[in-house]
Amino acid sequence: MKKIILATREFRDTYVKQIEKDYQFLVYTKDQAIDWSQVEITIGWKPEWKDYLLTEKTNLKWVQSISAGVDTLPLKEFANYGIRLSNGSGIHAESITDHLLALLFMENRGIFQAIQQQRKQQWSPNTIPYTKLSDQEILIVGTGQIGQKLAQALTFFGVSPIGINTSGHDATGFEKTFALSDLHACAKTADCVINILPLTEETTHLYDAAFFAQMKPSASFYNVGRGPSVDTAALAKALEKSSWHLPHWMFLKKSHCPKMIRYGTSKTL
Repeated sequence: MKKIILATREFRDTYVKQIEKDYQFLVYTKDQAIDWSQVEITIGWKPEWKDYLLTEKTNLKWVQSISAGVDTLPLKEFANYGIRLSNGSGIHAESITDHLLALLFMENRGIFQAIQQQRKQQWSPNTIPYTKLSDQEILIVGTGQIGQKLAQALTFFGVSPIGINTSGHDATGFEKTFALSDLHACAKTADCVINILPLTEETTHLYDAAFFAQMKPSASFYNVGRGPSVDTAALAKALEKSSWHLPHWMFLKKSHCPKMIRYGTSKTL
């Protein structure tokens, strides 16, 4: 009997055919009968697998995360049972870059406001602000594979991206780079701050009241990193300040940050 590779999602047939030369490939469903003793590799992870795969009898040897962040996984249990863990760093670089470019263009060309007016059956083009993306100072916090891919794409549109990383070392695609300790100073002049950092002790609540106090009233903040990097209570207070009178766009996955649900009706969010 072939060992099992258990996945949380479907994959292209070409990949499945390669896998099935050596393994039985299964896509997990709750009502599926699985011989858990044969599961040797998982692609992704489900909390309910813990009772079957994190036991003394486990034959699980490798967990391949489908995301770069692994902070939500049972890391201690993996270590206790000698299970190898690898992340998906960089595999979403192109899709996240496309997503951010779409949002940046929508903001700078007033598409968000136009959609709001369309819903109200209004036509007030003079009330919609328009700016050129190439005129924006864009600060990318995180110069890894995703940050570099985004920086290179922005350069094509005439932007000179500024990067933040741990030490301030040079990174492909960036006009300048600064150390993480310079974040607040760089935020003072940025028109847009984009967080792409992983979650660590150092980056938890990195974006706090002190950070938001440094941002320009007209600046925007995008988070495509981990939700807990943002102190949402500090964000809510910053959005309530009268000085933040222009649209600010904050993008957080609700799964990473459930508290954001209550702030979803803010006009500046």
